[in-house]
Amino acid sequence: MILGIEAIEAVQRGLNTSFQEAYNRTKVLYEQLSMVVNSTAGVEEWPWFDLTGDMKAWKSTLQLGHIKLNDWTITNEDYENSILIPKNDIDDDKIGVYGPLFDTMGMNAKRHPDKLLSDLLSAGFDDDCYDGEKFYSATHPIPGSSDVNDNLHAGALAAATFQTARAGLLKMKGGGSNYFNNPDDSFILAVPPELESTAESIVMADYLASGATNTNKGKARVQVMPRLATTTEWHLLNESLPIKPLITQIRLAPYVDYDAPKTSLDVVYFSHYRGACGYGLPVLAIGSPGT
Repeated sequence: MILGIEAIEAVQRGLNTSFQEAYNRTKVLYEQLSMVVNSTAGVEEWPWFDLTGDMKAWKSTLQLGHIKLNDWTITNEDYENSILIPKNDIDDDKIGVYGPLFDTMGMNAKRHPDKLLSDLLSAGFDDDCYDGEKFYSATHPIPGSSDVNDNLHAGALAAATFQTARAGLLKMKGGGSNYFNNPDDSFILAVPPELESTAESIVMADYLASGATNTNKGKARVQVMPRLATTTEWHLLNESLPIKPLITQIRLAPYVDYDAPKTSLDVVYFSHYRGACGYGLPVLAIGSPGT
């Protein structure tokens, strides 16, 4: 059949409108968990992660911060979601039935970095970050110091282990031995669905089972992440600072395009996203495998 390109492009514009409206109204986690940057290249270099010194008294000469250039890079990748629409449906003006489908595609596209970040957190016990250590490690070097940061916690989620993890997070140091995390910062307690009620009892309940006041109330907000790889892991993350524990690079924001071969009875409409997620500063997170 011969279907004019004008009709195909009109459908593309309509489907993209549905897609973008759903995309824009979808709430996501990555905007709180990660530093979101507009990427301008296929590979982004992050050489500045040790430039984290504190303010100091101005002496006769400047005391240069501990600058260490790292070869940490994050490579953008292409992602797609596609569907075949029969040309007959376009010719017969039956495109309305596809609107909800592209609404869902827009929602899923907006949530895609959330999935990538969940996978990163679970893999943080095994995968390296910028300093050559596992993202969750007991031996993160502190620039300009012989000391180390330890953001690998042990133990199942409980009030006591939460308190120990939060105290450990507040003791994390950067270059110049300044403390990164502040008690007034906002922290996320990220857990799988199986630990939701446990997490809520730790940081949301007014009272303990004994009747005593719960002193942990409000010290973190619970975020359930269904994609976490295990049922026991938990993560405590600082969401307050301009620098984040994770990075989201957006090279090409999702949109809807089409491919319409003349010899095919179908038109391929697809969404395309180009970007990546990677590890940022480990001193802004503590993780436990829950064992």
